Amino acid sequence: MKRKKTKKFNYLKLFLCIAVIIVVGIIIANVNKKQDNQVVAETNTANENKIEENVMVVETSANVVKEENNVETKRDFSNLKETEKLGSEGLPVVMYHFFYDKSKGEKAKDGNWMEISDFEDHLKYLTEEGYYFPTWDEVSDYIDGKTALPKKSIVLTVDDGEESFFRVALPVIKKYDVLVTNFLVTAWNGWFKYDYPAKQVSYQSHSDNMHRSGAKGKGVILSLSYEDKLKDIKQSREVLGDDCITFCYPYGHYDAEAEKAVKEAGFKMAFTTELGRVKVGMDKYALPRLRTSSKTNLAAFKNVIK
Repeated sequence: MKRKKTKKFNYLKLFLCIAVIIVVGIIIANVNKKQDNQVVAETNTANENKIEENVMVVETSANVVKEENNVETKRDFSNLKETEKLGSEGLPVVMYHFFYDKSKGEKAKDGNWMEISDFEDHLKYLTEEGYYFPTWDEVSDYIDGKTALPKKSIVLTVDDGEESFFRVALPVIKKYDVLVTNFLVTAWNGWFKYDYPAKQVSYQSHSDNMHRSGAKGKGVILSLSYEDKLKDIKQSREVLGDDCITFCYPYGHYDAEAEKAVKEAGFKMAFTTELGRVKVGMDKYALPRLRTSSKTNLAAFKNVIK
């Protein structure tokens, strides 16, 4: 009888030990879970603070870049003497088209093709003479009479965005580190802006797909409906981005309706192929340029821009 009681007592002790172990295990698990949750919460808080700090750094960096860009594009020329300012002679905006390299056996296909050594002579001359290359915002403000420009100011533009610009001319442009505008036909080669990013190149619009003939042999911009003109011009700006503010009429053909469409699409100004210099107070949607050709060597170039 005594043996049975002892055995029963031993079973009871074993049960109590197991129960105690289970309870202790549950308590320890809860404590650990609470500690883990606290660590996670602290980590999340730290990460959130770090993210906020990073956002602030990014925002600060963006503001710094924006301020630097504003400094870069909004120079103050109010302290220039009258003799140092661009006067009534106006701003020369020079037009180029295509380029070839005779040292590689290439030849001009027509009068619009310039040998690259002639183009390099132009850039070398302009840099050595200290010419200033204004941005399009500065040109716009100059036309509006809001800002002065240095007497030796010039804008270089290249029409169409043909591959020879990127293959032949762009290395020379980078060498002399001057600002040049490429008027792209975006349906043909709008992606070149992203394939050939360069601080020296401003990519502007030469339409999306209006560089083609229309009625009576004139540019199609004259025969399309207003809605189709506007749609095409807006499309080119969507491809090139908000910094695209200048338009170049295909073939130089335009009329009052074309001017209206360019303006409605958000452009600040537009260029023709009419001969002349850009002056204060001009119609900003019918601006002239100075033409170059395959015969424009350095001597001829000096004569063009004098």
